[in-house]
Amino acid sequence: MTLRELFPRYPLILKTPPRSRIKFGTHRLYVDFPWQTCHFMVKEMEMSAESDLTAEGVSRKWHNFLQDNKQFLIFQNKPLASAYLWDAPFTHKKSLVLRIKWSFFLEYLEEKAQNFTLEVEKDGKSIRKLYMEIWLNFFSLVGELEAPESFYFHGRENFMKLLKRTGDYSYLEVLLTRFESTIHQIEDYAKNKGIHAAQLYTANFLMDIRHLHALIDVLSIPPAYLLMRNILENFVKFSVYLNMGKSINDPNLVLSAMFLYEYEADRRRYSLGEFKKEFRRKFLKIKDTFFSDEVLDSEVLDIPELVRKFKEKGMPILGVNPKVLEEFSANYGLNKPNLDIWYSACSEVIHNQPPLPFFSLLEVKFFKHFLEKNIKTLQVIAEKIIDGHLEMEEISIHPFFEERNSLKECLHVAYLLETENGAEIKDLIKRAMITLQEGQNENTEPSAIWIRPLTLISLFHLISPSLRHLRDFSFVEEDIGDIIEKLQPLSFKGSLKDEIEVTLSKLQDVMLPELERYRVFSSLSSEKKRKVIFYLLIDNLSKTFEGTLSS
Repeated sequence: MTLRELFPRYPLILKTPPRSRIKFGTHRLYVDFPWQTCHFMVKEMEMSAESDLTAEGVSRKWHNFLQDNKQFLIFQNKPLASAYLWDAPFTHKKSLVLRIKWSFFLEYLEEKAQNFTLEVEKDGKSIRKLYMEIWLNFFSLVGELEAPESFYFHGRENFMKLLKRTGDYSYLEVLLTRFESTIHQIEDYAKNKGIHAAQLYTANFLMDIRHLHALIDVLSIPPAYLLMRNILENFVKFSVYLNMGKSINDPNLVLSAMFLYEYEADRRRYSLGEFKKEFRRKFLKIKDTFFSDEVLDSEVLDIPELVRKFKEKGMPILGVNPKVLEEFSANYGLNKPNLDIWYSACSEVIHNQPPLPFFSLLEVKFFKHFLEKNIKTLQVIAEKIIDGHLEMEEISIHPFFEERNSLKECLHVAYLLETENGAEIKDLIKRAMITLQEGQNENTEPSAIWIRPLTLISLFHLISPSLRHLRDFSFVEEDIGDIIEKLQPLSFKGSLKDEIEVTLSKLQDVMLPELERYRVFSSLSSEKKRKVIFYLLIDNLSKTFEGTLSS
């Protein structure tokens, strides 16, 4: 599907007035696209009622309009769109059209999201400017246009597909995977040091990360800020309690007791320095009256009884607010922006911003940058906790729209091979599948258990995209993962994903050397060759075996 088809739109339309001399060739209004363009279209439509519009006149007025609205419609010295009058075929009316430069518009939104992130780094509360921008763009259209439908979350699947095509969804997934890796490395450190109580906290962090995954999967961004704030609060508490425990040579004791005491405590101390002093003073008193004369031993200690003593003595817990986070950041030597900035931004969204009644790519792109900055800050704290360097994979995402020309080339080569050598290609596919099936029992590789030709044939038969669907990218290879995800809960097989991926890969391995004799194929890179084979299979695999069954 094209960007135009996938991009989220407002529940409003440009509707041609009755008896108008021209008609709107563009009806949809896209979320985050500057509202000024719509006003131009409406104004031109109104003027057409008084005098005839000409293509030259519309072009001239659009040029002047761009100059008057440079700050909204010009990006990197180029316009985001063009408006023109078009002689539409099969109609006596001319069409007023707005053509958006979609790839360029994506770059514009990416930079805009980055600029908002820079503002939030200076003042967390300035995140309201992001949502003000998103809402203002919508409200500037309301009142002039007709709403064809009630507010409802339409097009969720298309928007998710858009995020996967732009690479934003993959980027978010990689960020959360890196965050999980950070927590696991803290767990490994704690296990090696015998600090088993750390898992009380890390288990919660991992669950919060999985909830973030879930919110992103349903495209619900504002609630994700609540989880982020919870993570910030608990990460700071974990760090402080761990250090307090180390200072008395029993981190397990402090971590276990404070974890349970959070549910009992009445008093919070909103000062890191005062909390530490009061905790140490009261803890020493409890130690003198509660513990035996020997050593403090959390292995045999009754933690619930200790928690009762904490409550009896009025032991505080650490309250977290911007002041405490600023103090914590200073103690840990964190570079600006400090944790209090991120905390304030999260609080601003939590208290003031419900989920939007439409999907906004700007909102998601901003959250992507916000999440990355937060995770990097927490990773700095994690490195101080483990007193070492975290091992992290580099993020390398290639947006689908950057690969369109490459995919078009692969699809064209597959088309040439089919049209010029159709019978040979089908015979090759049949022989390759038989080879794969016969060799399955002899294959000793561990991955051989996942080779299931029938599963691949069945899936490709279910999908059956037409050539048009492949050409306009309504379907791409990466979409297979989404289909498998929906099918897996309905299947009693162990892993459809592994069966499809391994079978497809092995089939490509078998077919690749056979196709080298075709010059149009042999000149391609290895990666493109495998993509061509995918296109040949998605179009011919099920057809080939349907013919076999028929005969």
